[in-house]
Amino acid sequence: MNPLENFDTSHWKTDDKSWMKEREKQWPEIEQMLYALEMTKKGRGIVKRYFLKGSLPHWKKLHDWDRDSTVRHLNLLLFLYLHPCQDETVLRSLRDQFMEHPQALPGDRLGGFTLLFSIGQGHASSGGTRLVSTSELEKELPLAVSQLPDAPAPYAHCKIVDIHTNGHNERLFNLMLPDLSQDTVQLPVTRDTYVSRAPRYFPWDHEELPLRAFRFALYDLWTMGQWLAFPAPSSKGYNDMIFQYERPLDLWYQDVAKSAAPRGSGWSLC
Repeated sequence: MNPLENFDTSHWKTDDKSWMKEREKQWPEIEQMLYALEMTKKGRGIVKRYFLKGSLPHWKKLHDWDRDSTVRHLNLLLFLYLHPCQDETVLRSLRDQFMEHPQALPGDRLGGFTLLFSIGQGHASSGGTRLVSTSELEKELPLAVSQLPDAPAPYAHCKIVDIHTNGHNERLFNLMLPDLSQDTVQLPVTRDTYVSRAPRYFPWDHEELPLRAFRFALYDLWTMGQWLAFPAPSSKGYNDMIFQYERPLDLWYQDVAKSAAPRGSGWSLC
């Protein structure tokens, strides 16, 4: 059974011209971020249809397309972040439905976790922005060229894109990771979505996979230090560093407690 088969699109007020106008106004900034994160035009088109109209991807048709990409199209993070409803009870239920959707690739579900930490950790530690080539931007998103600020020398051939979830990193973390002690997840599978087992399955089959593709390490203190020491705390991405929040920091502590200090580094766990 597909839990998203009767997906509720009533939160998308497509008959309301003012509502649609506001959504269309918000989209360019989202698309600029997705472009900077290397999502293809095809992937951005799929996300746009979801953002504006609540249209879900044709997962079955997209099984073999760009399978290894961490930003294939509508992953779990984008599914929750771009939903019009802000009610966490609704979104928590949708989170479970997305995770139980058997036709979505594991990467469509688990890739959302990787993207959250990329936005909230990796990009935040370097100022919350990313540089994109102006010439490439002119081909892909020509209207954005005049909207985005120029990068400083010696990167004058680039534009600056802010990488952020509009202040929702902590909220998305809490929605996506309700149990910090959970290391693996049982995902429903089809013939096309098996990862490590032979392509034989029953409709009720599940495959156990790591919930996150990585663990935090003691080295991540450097990331936190970069964020704390950054001289220009002005971007939305910078100001939403995920390690400033209690539960993400607790997860970091849990991971580090399970790992050994790097040899010869002078680090020690207290």
